[in-house]
Amino acid sequence: MVCLPKMEGGLGIINLKTHNEGLLMKFLHKFFNKMDIPWVHLVWNNYYANGQLPGQQKKISFSWKDIVKLLDQFKELAVVSINSGDTVLFWQDLWKGSVPQQAYPELYSSKNLTYTFRKVVTEPLIQNFYIPLSEEAHQ
Repeated sequence: MVCLPKMEGGLGIINLKTHNEGLLMKFLHKFFNKMDIPWVHLVWNNYYANGQLPGQQKKISFSWKDIVKLLDQFKELAVVSINSGDTVLFWQDLWKGSVPQQAYPELYSSKNLTYTFRKVVTEPLIQNFYIPLSEEAHQ
């Protein structure tokens, strides 16, 4: 009731938790778009130089860990633009209107579910799966 707009009978006070989460998600947006900001370069070089993405790395700073906690919420809201493909998880991110893990469950037997889009398209397709694909599944 307190956080409702004045026009709806509330006091118009900002919900600080929601406001803070929105501001922290802006950090994720800047990070995934590799904006030319010193802290973005610092985080990429210190924690993700080996090609891993947030959520996969265990040793990170406590402040960045708090931001990464919002990753699932961010991914629900964000629309992926593939660009170079090095910040897009092939199976788990929403791209081209669907999440491949959910859209193609029969193909979701991938060897590494955390491969980026770039890694999947640069390797031979057949090497990304545990079992040999039938010709129909490959097509």
